[in-house]
Order: sequence, then structure tokens, then C-alpha cells
Amino acid sequence: GTLNSQGNATNNTLTNVTLAALTNGTHTLVFRATDNANNTGTSTTLTITVDTSAPTVTLNGPTNGTSLSATSANLTWTATDNLNTSVACNVTINGAVNTTGLASANNTATNQTISTGTETSYAWNVTCGDNAGNTATSGTYTFISDRTNPTTSFVSPTPANNTVTTSTSLTLNVTHVETNPDKLLVYLNGTLNETRSYTNGSTNVTKTLTDGNWTYEVRVNDTAGNNASSDVRAITIDTIAPTVAFTSPTLANNTVTSSTS
Repeated sequence: GTLNSQGNATNNTLTNVTLAALTNGTHTLVFRATDNANNTGTSTTLTITVDTSAPTVTLNGPTNGTSLSATSANLTWTATDNLNTSVACNVTINGAVNTTGLASANNTATNQTISTGTETSYAWNVTCGDNAGNTATSGTYTFISDRTNPTTSFVSPTPANNTVTTSTSLTLNVTHVETNPDKLLVYLNGTLNETRSYTNGSTNVTKTLTDGNWTYEVRVNDTAGNNASSDVRAITIDTIAPTVAFTSPTLANNTVTSSTS
């Protein structure tokens, strides 16, 4: 071994020794005492571990801003430590410790399922400690529990169902109520025609159609995957006037006749 420190000791008296700085890791210590006659005694070997580095904690999911429709959430994180094969972790939800003493294998994803029965926001983080008492806390992620479907319906000036019109311009005005809006989808004749983002309130959509029979519908979803649909309406576009023509036995133009019928 390497000499770390030396000094004088008084016989049969407790002696304190301050070691020179040790690096992180495992060290073996042996104490030797030599008297004036150069007789030397050696202690048993003492093994100690020096660890001044806290673990690092990385949140894996649900990621920040996620919306979930389930009544539970599977939280995952990875703790990495310089020496320990496992660290002990606590999960904190909305500022309160939810679960303690979870063993998290070094540099390995750890899972913990929590209840999300209440539809609200959940801010979560994880604190882990190693065997030397070093602790570290992850950043905080927030996710939303949302199981409520949005609502949506047509309002004026959306044409009534089974409207017949000469205008090729179809204006849809749809209202929607949703706290976590995602996408609004327009369907024409049962086929997706347009996708756009929306906010809580109302949306106007104008489509240009050709002559013929059409159906239209609007669907909305939220960030948790909940969805709603308007009613399906039909409209007929007809811009072509009918044609009228005389046929036999209609008299020709400028005919002179004695018949009164």
C-alpha cells in the first residue's frame, strides 16, 4: 500500500488520525505502530468506500406536456450512480412524496404506477440517494389526466341538412368545448378532407364544392385522444339551369293556322 499519513501516538490512548484526501472508490487501510526498539505492530485491514458524487436522475416518461386518458400512469426514470449498483428513490407528485424507498438499479429504467383517477395536472419528479447519503432530484415533468370527450356542433351559417343550393361555396361554422384541444378534422363524403388545429370556442371552415350530392361532418379530438363528432349533413350543389325546348307536334315559329287548339 501507499503511506498516507504518520505521527506519534501515546501508549494505550485513543489516537485520531486525519487521512490525506482520498479519491472516490474503495480503499483498504492498515495502521502500523513502531516503538523505540523498532518493534512494529500491524492492525487488521479496514476497507472503506469514499463516495462524494450524487447519482443523476433522468425522467423518461410520461414526458412533459403529455395528456393521458387512463386512470393510472406508468412513471419511468433512470438513476445513474458512480459506485452503487442500486439506489433508493422517492417519487413526488404535485409537491407531496407519493412513494418512498424504491430500489432503482444503476443505469436501468425503473417503473412505478400511480393512480390518476382525478382529472387534473400531475407534476412529478424523482429523488434518489446512494449508500453514502448523496442525493439528487430530477427535473419536473407535468402531464394531464383527461377522460372527458370534447363537444362539437354546427351553428349558423352552416346550411341545414338536405339543403339544395346553387352556391359552390360551403361555409361550416362549428362550436367546440375542450380544455386540451388538439385537432379538428373535416370530412366530405366520408373522406378526410382537412385537418387543422383549433382552440376552445368556434371554427369557421369554407370549402369549394362541385355540382353533385355531398355529405359533410366535423370531428374534434383532444390531446388525450378523446373525440367527438358533429352530425352528418347532406347538401346538393346545382349550378346548371334546366333546358327547355319545343318538340313535335308543337307548331313551328310563325305558323298561321285556322285551328283554335
